[in-house]
Amino acid sequence: MERLFAPGASARGQRVLAHAPTASMARMNSGVVVELFEGGWLELGEDLSPVRVIVARHPAPPKGEEHSCGQARRGVGL
Repeated sequence: MERLFAPGASARGQRVLAHAPTASMARMNSGVVVELFEGGWLELGEDLSPVRVIVARHPAPPKGEEHSCGQARRGVGL
């Protein structure tokens, strides 16, 4: 899997998070509320199709609790 980076993508994410969420939902397996933010469309380059930006925000795990952020799952790496 190739990661693509677009100029200004990080700044766009910060601007999106400065506003109220577009939607909120509870995860089925844990009940944790996840906030969803609509970020619009992002142009990656003239040879690539634009992509829709959706940002999801959830509470950080309690201090000392293990989590799997950044780990490969089911044989798929990040």
